[in-house]
Amino acid sequence: MVTVVIQMGSGTKTLYVKEGSLLLSVLRENRIIQAAPCGGKGTCGGCEVKTSLGNILACQHRLTEDITIYMSEKEEFQAVLMEDQDSVSKLQGDNSEEDEEYGIAIDIGTTTLGFALKHLRNGRMIAQWGCTNSQGQYGADVASRIVACETKDGLQTLSKCVREDIKKGIQVLLKQANLDKKQLKQIVIVGNAVMLHILQEISPTSIGKAPFHVPESSMKRINIDQVEVVLFPHAGAFIGGDIVSGAAYLKMFESERIHMLIDLGTNGEMVLGTKEYLIAAAAAAGPAFENCFRSTGTTGSKVLDLLVLNARRRILKKDGSLKPEYREKGIPGGPGLWITQSQIREIQLAKGAIRTGIELLMKTYGCEPSDIDQVYLAGGFGFYLNVVSAIKTGLLPAQFQEKIKVVGNTALSGAFFALGNEEFLLSVNQVGKKIDCRNLAEFADFQEKYLEEISYICIR
Repeated sequence: MVTVVIQMGSGTKTLYVKEGSLLLSVLRENRIIQAAPCGGKGTCGGCEVKTSLGNILACQHRLTEDITIYMSEKEEFQAVLMEDQDSVSKLQGDNSEEDEEYGIAIDIGTTTLGFALKHLRNGRMIAQWGCTNSQGQYGADVASRIVACETKDGLQTLSKCVREDIKKGIQVLLKQANLDKKQLKQIVIVGNAVMLHILQEISPTSIGKAPFHVPESSMKRINIDQVEVVLFPHAGAFIGGDIVSGAAYLKMFESERIHMLIDLGTNGEMVLGTKEYLIAAAAAAGPAFENCFRSTGTTGSKVLDLLVLNARRRILKKDGSLKPEYREKGIPGGPGLWITQSQIREIQLAKGAIRTGIELLMKTYGCEPSDIDQVYLAGGFGFYLNVVSAIKTGLLPAQFQEKIKVVGNTALSGAFFALGNEEFLLSVNQVGKKIDCRNLAEFADFQEKYLEEISYICIR
């Protein structure tokens, strides 16, 4: 047996494990979540931990001797919720009257989960909460989660992760509002197709390979312990219930003018069109924007700002390469943050994928940036985005600058709006059926456009 001592801010935990055990597995089994964006392949460095043996990768280290691990405790964070957060009502008084009924909206994101508690009679938001998706220890993106679900045990493990996250979120909200569980009457859940299938313990493997089949695309309504649970429908493999929720919430299906929704998070999804026709596509951004620098408290938006600044200083070349003296360590971005050459390349690839998606979607629809009346910028990364930096790096077309409206987490906003709103739920079903989903990789000029967009990191 090997002794593993884990030192955290709140105290010390001692484990006795079998010799030869993988450290990452030991941490997971004991609910000590350690991020492993690459899915445990040892390529990303995300699971690096400080130990008595030095800094090691948890996904690669076999325990052959006693070890002490030094970890900082992770705090929950406030999720980005409604577009007008200043109008969110604060919790007042006692909400425990038994005749009052409540609902909870939940957005299961690849990286984070957002929760919002609603008073079903007056529509007021009572409380909100957010947490990291504990599936992140099995990979940062949907592709790695699909791989992890290829076995029955893997699927069950990831399903248990998100169910525990949801259980905790519900408990937190009810406690914040001083409510009895009996007062909870409805739960509305949105998320991409992979996340919602894993939640239901339905294998998502067919979503990740051609012909990209979604096992259950329709809206689902079930009753659990006298609580109605509604799962939003999916428009396709890459355009899930979260994007359908956002498009419905923004009433894109009612607009006579061309609108575009760009949801920037771990994935980059976009919807374009009018009430007559909506077309959509998704681009894989991975953790480059939303999750890559979370350990330092740095948003992806700040990183774009730093890239623009260093391009102006000529430290960063237009093609994304650093001056020789910065290539080994990278460029400083603040306390504990160095942006390395490899991270810049990751951002370049993610930026290129999203911009390519925007351009090809407009080309397919038959419009120019000037034809678009409004561009909605949603998602965790989009909420904090500096539009000027986004344009300078080529993430967004320059013509979008005066058209952009930052709308926060439209997926959760749609789920929240749906609570106790049967008419809106019916419209959500229609939106899901109306959206024409396209696979970017099947566009004849995808490769050419993508290579063009990743060839630069900043426009001076």
